[in-house]
This record gives sequence, C-alpha cells and structure tokens, in this order.
Amino acid sequence: MLTTNTLFADVLPIPELCLAGRLPPSNSVITLDKTSVPADYCHWAEFHNGVAAGLRLLPRMEKISRTWITYIKPTAPSMSHAGVLLALGLKGYLSELAMTDVFEYLSQGHSATTVAILLGMVASKCAR
Repeated sequence: MLTTNTLFADVLPIPELCLAGRLPPSNSVITLDKTSVPADYCHWAEFHNGVAAGLRLLPRMEKISRTWITYIKPTAPSMSHAGVLLALGLKGYLSELAMTDVFEYLSQGHSATTVAILLGMVASKCAR
C-alpha cells in the first residue's frame, strides 16, 4: 500500500476514479461511458475512492488537527469527501473534531456524509 506524505497545509489529493479496463484476450482498453449510465451510478465508487485516499495518510506521523480536518471540508458535500471522513475515523483522527463540527456535518443532509461521520466517530473512539 502506498502512503502519501501530505503537508497539512495542503488539501488531501483524491485521485481521479479510473473507469477503464482491459478486455481479454486482445487486451483492448474499454472505458465506461458516463453518459449512458444513471447519474448516481458511480457514487459509491467515488466514496470508496475517498476512503482509499484517506487511508493513504501516514499513520500518526504528525497529529492531524481539527483545523486541518475542517480546512479540507468542501463547500458542497461529496461522496469522495464522505469517504475521506470515514478513513479519518478509521485512523482515529475524527476524535479531534468538536461536537459543533460534527453537528455541521450531520446537518448537511447528505446521507453518505452522515453515515461516514457516525461510523468514523465510533471507529475513532475504538482506535484510542
């Protein structure tokens, strides 16, 4: 597993989701045409891509602060950011958030963010 050494003044880079694959036996590359599928077809793939990006952070190399977690919060909720929140919880970093921050995330009305915050907070408590 590759880790990333993100400076905590930077936004966490979430790589673009690869929707291409190889078709045997000719090994020709095929890509998913997003225009031919429903709009929410890739939402859970984006969520898991965000989890993978968050898990790439080096484990407890530097203390991730509440300031950095709120700094990487996008203006509009997204599936990939919800995944990052879950990953931060799995690594034990969401315990840094104040309850007002948790309330802000929960009051957005974004179901993936709500689930990620709740599960991430539980995982953070268990990770201590």
